[in-house]
Amino acid sequence: MNQYGRRIKAFRNAAGMTQTQLAVKTDVDPAHICRIEQGKVACSIALLQKIATTLGVPVSKLLEDDDIPKASNE
Repeated sequence: MNQYGRRIKAFRNAAGMTQTQLAVKTDVDPAHICRIEQGKVACSIALLQKIATTLGVPVSKLLEDDDIPKASNE
């Protein structure tokens, strides 16, 4: 899994959001979100910005190499 895919998943989980909810809010197929999170496909800068905005974090947080957030229910 690529670094930003792991971080997208972590921030999505921390926000209590499903892949489908994120996909709807960013206007992409849920399977595409799944493949991004698994590191199977690359994410465009435009989509990365949409995802970051939807998750309420700066794009830099998705690209940083620091602690990954915990899910809100942990």
